[in-house]
Amino acid sequence: MNSIDHAFLGELTHWLSKSGELSFEAELRNLAPKLTNQEKIELYEYLRDNGERWESEWRGQFVELLGISEQLLPAVGEEEADGEEIFRLIDDGDIECLRQFVIHNGVLDQVFDPDTAYEEGKRVNEGKEKCEIVPFDFYPLEAANEDCEYPEPYARAQGKHEIADYLKAASEELRTRWKLAYEEGYRRQLSKAT
Repeated sequence: MNSIDHAFLGELTHWLSKSGELSFEAELRNLAPKLTNQEKIELYEYLRDNGERWESEWRGQFVELLGISEQLLPAVGEEEADGEEIFRLIDDGDIECLRQFVIHNGVLDQVFDPDTAYEEGKRVNEGKEKCEIVPFDFYPLEAANEDCEYPEPYARAQGKHEIADYLKAASEELRTRWKLAYEEGYRRQLSKAT
């Protein structure tokens, strides 16, 4: 991967972690013919290991932009199955198993750095003090399945209201904590400016 500019790689990884998508599509298309398949695989592994997103969110886009066969890429990790597992647990209807899954997954243990949250959210919130929009979803609580259904409304449509309420409350807790971190980051930015 020595042929890839480190600043570009840093920006690509940063935006992947924020959006779950590969930004800089034109640059990646231009880079593709210059890379060997081995370098493309190394780039994929780097993004997987440093992008802080599930491979399924961006794997297809990677294959398309870099013109590599999906069979050449490493297999998707076991943790990737969490997005499917949450729907299986909803279908089973066992809220205790679902709670244990969420606890084991660790999504509720996330700690949000105020400065990072402010940087993540300032564009979509137009630099305002109050955060109205969280610019990403919390995986796997808010990850769509292959039918573009999301866990909480899916559970509600199945008549599993207790599960839907739990998923909604867990998502709201994470969103509230992130928004508070954003607002603290905003205040820090103001104090640095004065």
